[in-house]
Amino acid sequence: MGGVNLFQSPGLIKNLISHYAGQNNEFKKILKLYERLSVLEAKNVKIWIDLAKLYEQAGDKDKAIQTARKASALDKSLEKSVEQFIEKLEK
Repeated sequence: MGGVNLFQSPGLIKNLISHYAGQNNEFKKILKLYERLSVLEAKNVKIWIDLAKLYEQAGDKDKAIQTARKASALDKSLEKSVEQFIEKLEK
């Protein structure tokens, strides 16, 4: 999925995410698609939240924290939830 950066349509990326979500062993593809989607829809808080959770699942705590903070910066109402998420990661 090295050409994921060529995708310019958020709709296409979302369709691919849905397609791969139902398949085993496609986690890395889904993660790459979410990374691309976060660039195309940088103000979409849900994408940042989902991406933070994916980084957590991948075991990448630093990226999970950074991404969760991005979501919190976009939506201040998430600050408490994000801090709880980060505390859980740091245990």
